[in-house]
Amino acid sequence: ARTRKAIKHIFGQVDLRAPAVPISKAQLLLIREQLDLSDLKHAMFWLGCLLGFQALLRASEFCGGSLRWKHVKQITGGVRLCVPYSKTKLTPHLVSVVTDGGDFCVLRAIMLVLQLQGKVQQTEAVVQLSYDQFNTMLKRSYAKAVGDPLGFSLTCSSLRHPSRYIDLSDM
Repeated sequence: ARTRKAIKHIFGQVDLRAPAVPISKAQLLLIREQLDLSDLKHAMFWLGCLLGFQALLRASEFCGGSLRWKHVKQITGGVRLCVPYSKTKLTPHLVSVVTDGGDFCVLRAIMLVLQLQGKVQQTEAVVQLSYDQFNTMLKRSYAKAVGDPLGFSLTCSSLRHPSRYIDLSDM
């Protein structure tokens, strides 16, 4: 451990991770084509993709039972989520997502999951996939969709990558 620390001190960090590659809407649609949305697991996965993409949530904020049905509320023109905690904020915070009924509509994906799941308890998880299950499904469906045999260029962070958004401050 001391030797490793000394080497890092002298040479700097050499195990730098490559930044997450942002995913495009076109790639996300290709991923959706790989899914059977009549299957509850696939519908939950697609909802997770949209929560990451549209609401900029980390997978840890909606996987593993962290986001429950009691945290989801339909509002005029969208959906409001009460995220109980995140990597950077340990207190609950609200996230509103505008819905349009289109291909990337979070409300549409929520309604599909509810339809497939039937009656749900307010304390049940919205996306009943672990972080690892979600990440594996994301990598595999991405690999099939875009021809990346290993899917290594994609991480869960790719869904919420900031480069997808226009900086309005200079307009």
